[in-house]
Amino acid sequence: MEKYRTEERMLAEAAEEDRRERHMPSAAQRSAAIRRGMERANGGTRRRAGFVYGGAGAAALAAGALLIGYGGFAGEGTAPSEPSSSQAADPQKVEPSLEPFYPLVMRNDSTIASALKRGAATPTDIVSERDGFALNIRGTVRDSRSVTLFYTLKGPGGDRLSLNRPKLVDASTGKTATWEEDGAPPNEQFDVFERAQYGVITMPLRPEFGGSEQFALKAYAVSGRVGADGNRLQTFDVPLTVASNADEEQYTVFEQPKTLKVGGQSVEIERMLVTPLRIYLSVSQETEQTFFSLVNPRLVVTHDGKRKTLARESMWPYPDRAEKINYRLVYANTSGTGRPDSIAFRAEGIAKAPEAGSVFVVDTEKSEVLRAPGEDYAASLTAAASTDLSQLTVTYPISSKDWAENRSLLLDLTFTDGDGKTHKLREDANGSFGGGMSNADGTASAYVYLEKLDYPQPLTFKVAGAPGWTKDEQEITLK
Repeated sequence: MEKYRTEERMLAEAAEEDRRERHMPSAAQRSAAIRRGMERANGGTRRRAGFVYGGAGAAALAAGALLIGYGGFAGEGTAPSEPSSSQAADPQKVEPSLEPFYPLVMRNDSTIASALKRGAATPTDIVSERDGFALNIRGTVRDSRSVTLFYTLKGPGGDRLSLNRPKLVDASTGKTATWEEDGAPPNEQFDVFERAQYGVITMPLRPEFGGSEQFALKAYAVSGRVGADGNRLQTFDVPLTVASNADEEQYTVFEQPKTLKVGGQSVEIERMLVTPLRIYLSVSQETEQTFFSLVNPRLVVTHDGKRKTLARESMWPYPDRAEKINYRLVYANTSGTGRPDSIAFRAEGIAKAPEAGSVFVVDTEKSEVLRAPGEDYAASLTAAASTDLSQLTVTYPISSKDWAENRSLLLDLTFTDGDGKTHKLREDANGSFGGGMSNADGTASAYVYLEKLDYPQPLTFKVAGAPGWTKDEQEITLK
């Protein structure tokens, strides 16, 4: 009976974890779902996307703006298809010992999913056991800028655990080899029958350790149960050898920046690092903001007569040793080669910037929009799940291209009431300031959380971004 109750509790926790993951899908999952929903037109399905301030959200927070809608800075999903001389890929199978990890990355990490499929990951069996806790490193894959580990984590009672604050330490110097503050949290899934947490973690490497092969993994095991207090239950210090593949990479500093001009604006690419896992582009500080306005920026890689379109994976900072150059743009190199025959950088167009002084003004008592970035905006104020919050929902027209390309409503984190007093948006219990959803009728709905107060009307929000873009397909050759 006790065994039944334990398994029943674990199944309930797994169901709750799945529910939470469905409520907060990854950027890639949101992008794919949004595209499908908008294309159905009359399907009547609403696609929801909520977000918190971490990763790209933290960047938006630093900029003083809240992204409403598709939060696609970290993990762009599948790139649009390009004409190809070889559309059919060779059949590929994942190494059997690493097959359980493929479902964790197949939808939201095209870099690691592709590496698994083409056999680029190295199986391992490195086990660290302490007081009934066991961490097993089952595989690795890397380039000079990152190391990815595939692992299982078990506890003495078969309870759900999670890997906390993992970092790599260089064995020869004892110095931290990874950018701890820039790494994403592990992607984990609990197996209720094995009573093991399966996980994948990618840790960005500091450039001076890009060629290192001997490391120690330092991490903590914490409770992975819903509502757990996060106390550290065990400490791990695991020696690791991860072979370098720097000889398969190609680093280029352009004598003159490669300049892509779209809609009268320019993006200058100064450096490029190509590895079998990713392609890293360094953009000049003077033009890096223009990149955020590009519509469908992608790389097209050709090798051995095969052409692949690469999706932007993320925007990780990678300072160089002395020059402090940041690799702002990171693309998933699903071609699998660090020395392709050619690389082109393309963009489909550029977003229209909001007019100077653009604001969204609403009388929440009357549900009346007084001023908006475009026509046919509507708004309503309702009670939020948290008793001390209200939810302001804004509905506005949007094209599928705008939604998929992150050209939705962008509001400031602060607003003013009718008396000119400034207020801040509030977070809900999940740490989210709001979210958005696409509607099947060609509109999108955005929502933000306000403190539940009797505000003097109307409320005024500064608009940092709104739907709308200009088509201007352009391309430059990087190699």
